[in-house]
Amino acid sequence: MYGCLVHIMVAAIVGWATQRLLGYREIDFLTTIGVGLVGSYLGNGIARWLNLPYAFPGDTLQRWAGMSIPYSILGCIIFISAINLILRRSNNKEGS
Repeated sequence: MYGCLVHIMVAAIVGWATQRLLGYREIDFLTTIGVGLVGSYLGNGIARWLNLPYAFPGDTLQRWAGMSIPYSILGCIIFISAINLILRRSNNKEGS
């Protein structure tokens, strides 16, 4: 139960921080949580796949939820960039 709440809280924070880093301002709360969750799982999954160590060894969040905030933010950046690339290509094809 607490692990799920921790994931949602971290997703909201990570999604918000990433959107601010990339210059987005007017995005609703549920979208922020969704982007944060997808980015968190993406970033931490890639980190595990590459056998990268946790950014802050011994962090409580990493022990409880098995996730690292820096990897979550990187995953959000990758996710948002991929969505923007897809949307940009589909808009270019419609305009042609």
